[in-house]
Amino acid sequence: MNYGDETAVELFDEIEVREEGFEPEPARVIKLGKKRIQIKWDNENIKPGKTWVDPDQCELVARNG
Repeated sequence: MNYGDETAVELFDEIEVREEGFEPEPARVIKLGKKRIQIKWDNENIKPGKTWVDPDQCELVARNG
């Protein structure tokens, strides 16, 4: 599974999620699914705090580990 720039997705990556009509929001990858990734938003005001997104909506910011 890869991000939009073809970088491989790994657990605990720091990413920015791009959704149409919104500014990119920082998040972390917490679970890998078959086609989607579960993320936890860094901004505590975004509800729900965790959600599933397509990795091609995301851009890698930093890799931990």
